[in-house]
Amino acid sequence: MLPPELREAVIERALDAAEGRIEPAVRRSRRATTFRAELRGIEGAVVFIKLTDPPAAGWFARTIKRPRGSRAAAISNSLRAHGLNAPAVVLYGRESRSGRELTVTPRADGVMITRQLSNPEIDFARKRVLLRAIGAAVARMHRAGFIHGDLTPFNIIANESAPPDITFIDHERTRVARFGSAARQRRRNMVQLARFQLAGVTATDRMRVWQAYAGELPRVRRKAELERILRMLKKRIARDGAIVTVRASRVAEQKIARLK
Repeated sequence: MLPPELREAVIERALDAAEGRIEPAVRRSRRATTFRAELRGIEGAVVFIKLTDPPAAGWFARTIKRPRGSRAAAISNSLRAHGLNAPAVVLYGRESRSGRELTVTPRADGVMITRQLSNPEIDFARKRVLLRAIGAAVARMHRAGFIHGDLTPFNIIANESAPPDITFIDHERTRVARFGSAARQRRRNMVQLARFQLAGVTATDRMRVWQAYAGELPRVRRKAELERILRMLKKRIARDGAIVTVRASRVAEQKIARLK
């Protein structure tokens, strides 16, 4: 529960975003626009405001299907209840007529891993610890029964602690693993993460992520499971045309500016 003065400041900035008074947006995805806003009168307080477009489905489908923002808020609470780091939704609203949604979350503690791993000055020991922390955190999420809806480097935040705390963001498509296909869903998450080629991240570095992941799931047959993931990855790369390369470029900076 937010203190009254903080809640009023959050609502004020949320209304600014809804009415087009915050420019520019830091990210535009297929279905939503995200804004970064500093709370007026509260030094250092930053929130991210996501405006989700009205659903394309008809009124009947909108009636029986839970809204995306509401699902994201619920799954974030579930992740936190299981001891996993996910941003708390401090404000949620929905227009009953159009179905447009608004969610507000505080700035996550840390920096996106793309920034850290692409930094040529990163200490080798720090890099190794960070990679292992990522793998272990993904394993804990899977072990708790959750599948991230979009497990890319852009949705993983790490702070400066030792070992670093890992926070997963953007949970609109995160869900509880479906019975009977959980193993394949977990592999799909690992493929989502592996299809990005980060500057400065070698094949050995990728294996550190995998080893930390497998080490947290003792029942996993490491070699057989890794072979399955690699087969899925090859199919995904073939479908995309090439592996996605992420560099510390202006384009990449624009995509991750919302987490400054």
